[in-house]
Amino acid sequence: MTARLGLLVDLASRGRGRLEAELARRRARRYARAPAVVYTTRLTLRPLNLQDFGAHYAAVDSDPAVTWDSREHSPAESMALLEWRIRERARCGFGIWAVIDKESGAFLGHCGLEYLEDTPEVELCYYLARSAWGRGFATEAARAALDFGFTQLGLKRIVAVVRPENSASQRVLAKLGFRYLGPARHYGFEVQLWNLSRRGFESQATREREAIGGRK
Repeated sequence: MTARLGLLVDLASRGRGRLEAELARRRARRYARAPAVVYTTRLTLRPLNLQDFGAHYAAVDSDPAVTWDSREHSPAESMALLEWRIRERARCGFGIWAVIDKESGAFLGHCGLEYLEDTPEVELCYYLARSAWGRGFATEAARAALDFGFTQLGLKRIVAVVRPENSASQRVLAKLGFRYLGPARHYGFEVQLWNLSRRGFESQATREREAIGGRK
């Protein structure tokens, strides 16, 4: 079992106290009123399910260039994490989406929100197959996840952690409006911790709309 998988499963089993449980219940109620499937310009974002295992394993967990710890995961590890994420969505009222290319129907990977280990913070995560890199899909899917977190869940801020060597992911976060907070350690690795407030997200969206309007 990987360090990240072990920490995630351990975090889920310990729970987070009465206040966070109540917040989770409130978010679950909000989520129940939200659409089950989210559509962007080029993507369909829907909850992961067990039938996604084969496509998800091929796109993400079997490729060391994509996985968090830069190694090929075993099918058993991959299935355990997929099952955990499905349970967490049901428990918390939010979670990870499958990312599907509207045009081709291809399974590209996953994106969404989950709790950052050992904290009450909610983090953005996205893992897409190499075939999806360089096409703006990560930014498009992540923006939808952020909008969901701020508008549907009522979050005040969302964080992200990224490996220092992952400059591509850092560029995605900067484009989305995240700000670098400093070094940290999570999921067994030294990481960069990034932060985006609701106000920051709204300001970034306004700037992008103005930029689009200026080009017309």
